[in-house]
Amino acid sequence: MEAIHTVEDFIHALRDDPDLLDQVRRTIMTDEVLALPNQFAALLETQNRILAELAESRRTQATIQATQSKILADQEESRQTRTAMQETIAAILETQNELLADRDETRRTQAAMQETIAAILESQNSLLQAQNRISEDIRALHSMYRQYREDFGRFRGNYAIDAARQNENAILWYKLEERKLEPLDSC
Repeated sequence: MEAIHTVEDFIHALRDDPDLLDQVRRTIMTDEVLALPNQFAALLETQNRILAELAESRRTQATIQATQSKILADQEESRQTRTAMQETIAAILETQNELLADRDETRRTQAAMQETIAAILESQNSLLQAQNRISEDIRALHSMYRQYREDFGRFRGNYAIDAARQNENAILWYKLEERKLEPLDSC
């Protein structure tokens, strides 16, 4: 070891001899001060662990926030879907009410049509009865006409016979002239 005469020599010796530096430190510094680098290293390690945990916590928080945002978006979409469904249900109910009103109107129309059909059937039955009476009258008239025709035919026949008897000489004369026969003396 060299002789130390000045402060520079002392600093130079401390730099050159690590054991000397260590002994001087132990002499000058208390155990608490000497323990500070180890405590600082432990503190630094704890701080790094806390920072790592904090970073992990931030990542977890970011994941939670993303999940929460997705849940909120899903809730908004569900709300919009619910609103759309409520509007659809309202439209369906309105359409259903219109259909019920139309059904009631259709029933009233059907009832009126049934009344009209009943009146038409009643009129038709009356007309059929009248037609049957007319048919019966026509048959009776036809029977009477046939009887008149027969009676008139007999009358005409009787008239012709009677007329022929009354005019038998004139008829005979006419027939003879037609054939150019010579008349005989009147009978």
